[in-house]
Amino acid sequence: MILRSKYLICTPTDTIENGAVAINNDGTIEAAGPFGEVKRAHSGKIIDRHDEILCPGFINAHAHLGLTALKDTITDKPPFFDWLHQVATHLETWSDDDYFDSAMAGVSLNLAGGATTVVEICNNTETANALQLSGIRKYLLFEVIGFDPNLLEICKGRLEKRRAVFREEALLHTGVAPHAPYSVGQDLLVFCRDKAMERDQVLSIHLAESPEEAEFVQKGTGAIKTFKQKVGFPADDWSGANVSPVQYVSDLGLLGRHTLLVHCNYLSDEDIARMADSEATAVYCPRSHQYFDHPVHPLPRLLDAGVPVALGTDSLASNEGLSMLDEMKFVRSRFPELEDETILALGTTTGARALGAAGQIGILRKGAYADVISVRPGDGQGAVSRLLGDGSEVTMNMTGGRILFDSHAGEKNRTVT
Repeated sequence: MILRSKYLICTPTDTIENGAVAINNDGTIEAAGPFGEVKRAHSGKIIDRHDEILCPGFINAHAHLGLTALKDTITDKPPFFDWLHQVATHLETWSDDDYFDSAMAGVSLNLAGGATTVVEICNNTETANALQLSGIRKYLLFEVIGFDPNLLEICKGRLEKRRAVFREEALLHTGVAPHAPYSVGQDLLVFCRDKAMERDQVLSIHLAESPEEAEFVQKGTGAIKTFKQKVGFPADDWSGANVSPVQYVSDLGLLGRHTLLVHCNYLSDEDIARMADSEATAVYCPRSHQYFDHPVHPLPRLLDAGVPVALGTDSLASNEGLSMLDEMKFVRSRFPELEDETILALGTTTGARALGAAGQIGILRKGAYADVISVRPGDGQGAVSRLLGDGSEVTMNMTGGRILFDSHAGEKNRTVT
């Protein structure tokens, strides 16, 4: 099969006019380049996307697809820990089927928004089952929560059981997601670190998300302590570590090249320097960040310091949609000083690096997976500008050589031969 279009974006800084991608039967890319060259060297059906843009599929570096059905269920816009309590209360009434259907709906929205890879935080088996059955490329990171040392062995056993059930394959990888430094005790954080390291897997943790988190980690006081008592966390003797959340998890050895530090809304210069030294990746969830009315995200400071930054959608409990293209457009509107190529890298190559998949996803090159999207161009000059411009829209999503979403399905003039 050959995909052809007016523009081919191979990487954020490499665009070819009248480009094409030749795809092998095993779902990898055989060639990517000028259409004439690709057509002469490779045979097969040609699918012409006409004036659209072929681009590497986006990488959603932080998602809770299992919460998709929570859209419009949270009243008003409560403070963060009241919001968290509302989420937990809704989920208490859910069945296994509810989680499964919710996750499947989330996959569909991700595909339509251009994501070919999603990093899903799994806190139940049915969400993982749904993603396993889907065609999207997925990283299932099993969430761990437990601050009480007396529950350490129970939490360990639950994680090991989930890791044993889901075996890795081309479209499925697993990892570990200790929830946050206020909800996972020190010994359990270290256990999660060790389990991720023994298989060279991704570790993700919500970090520096709120001022309340910083107060709890530093002093053991404040709204989080009250929240934990309210929702029934066992009492603990935590009195604070007298350091920032970033330094706290760094001192425990959690920061590394395949660590995703999710949100990172409140960071000191020292925190950013520590992150840069560690090569950990910050994950910015733009529209979720806006939902909670946080101050302007430190994205420019992170990039200036050399911290890798990827993007995520979070969930529909705190976001109006699950489109990665819309997340990048939001970043473009919020940070107009950033180059379009930089923004595209946030949604492609940076995430691939963090997942240990550089050169395999987030790029259109020979040997990479055929994770390709087609986008109707918006306003602007140049392919990347028009990809992120007003009016652009994802029209096709191919993951691993299979077309999983196509708004033009059935149009005869799309197939040339």
